[in-house]
Amino acid sequence: MSQFEDFERTHGPPENCTKPSDKVIRDYAGMLPAELLDQWQEFGWCSYGKGLLWFVNPQQFEGLLEEWVDLGPEQPLVFLRTAFAHLYMWHEGYVYSLDVQTAGLSQVTKSIKRMFTLLCDAEVQDKILRAGLYEHAILRLGPPDRDECYAFEPALAIGGPGTVDTIRRVKMREHLGLLAQIVLGE
Repeated sequence: MSQFEDFERTHGPPENCTKPSDKVIRDYAGMLPAELLDQWQEFGWCSYGKGLLWFVNPQQFEGLLEEWVDLGPEQPLVFLRTAFAHLYMWHEGYVYSLDVQTAGLSQVTKSIKRMFTLLCDAEVQDKILRAGLYEHAILRLGPPDRDECYAFEPALAIGGPGTVDTIRRVKMREHLGLLAQIVLGE
């Protein structure tokens, strides 16, 4: 079991893992918390909770965040995302949360371990991760792949009801680009 034991106990063992190279780990040293890099080195970029949560390569989100987040000259690094494309980022010693459905950006905590403890909280799982809705969506659509997420059609930002029958499985980069246009008017 990893250093995020509560997280694994709650969301299950890692699945669909891709190991980063030692060079990638070294490249992010000093930019991301050591605990996170240790997790990557041991398990890789993996899904948890049958695809509800994914550790991700921050490079996967390069060129996307500029539309969503302005936290100064240095862009935040996405390290975790949900099946509904809710993004968790590290920036200047803090974890930030970006709800792409509403463009809501929140500073969560300074502690990466605390962050993973919060993801075990029942209320966080229900309201932020949308775990209950995910359980229904996964039965209907199957789990999203590494480059996919679930989208609401119509989008919540334009009055979509956010019900299980309005969820679609889509490519994540394209979805984030479209949502930026809808939510942010970009």
